[in-house]
Amino acid sequence: MNNPDHLDAAIYATVHADYNCCSKLASITGIGRQVLINKANPNNTRFKMSVRDAVNVMKASGDRRILRAIELELGIDEKETHTIDDILHAVLQASCEHGDVVRVIQEATADGKFTLREKEQCQQEIDEAIEALNKLRAAIVVAK
Repeated sequence: MNNPDHLDAAIYATVHADYNCCSKLASITGIGRQVLINKANPNNTRFKMSVRDAVNVMKASGDRRILRAIELELGIDEKETHTIDDILHAVLQASCEHGDVVRVIQEATADGKFTLREKEQCQQEIDEAIEALNKLRAAIVVAK
């Protein structure tokens, strides 16, 4: 292997977990055996496993090494937990951001015109609302 990163190593290890595993995974996922081997080969730069393939391989194998490698790559701490108070705070923040979206759209359309600047302001508020909802989702996913 030519210096594979942790994601390449996780994909390789999952596909080659045992001698018969690759054939089983290929059969279950509907990916050809040799194609699966090629996609799992960290030295192969032509064929790489897609996210959908990786999800199917994890589902079929029950092995979560690929997911852990992705979490590591994204800096997600699987031990991170959120309390009910954190979730409630995230809900309130998302609600405030949604209110900002409604307010800016109402102000932008009040005069019957929708300028480029107003559209940009709306997009900014929508982006902030989406980010707040993503934070809420993350808090719910890791809640104890």
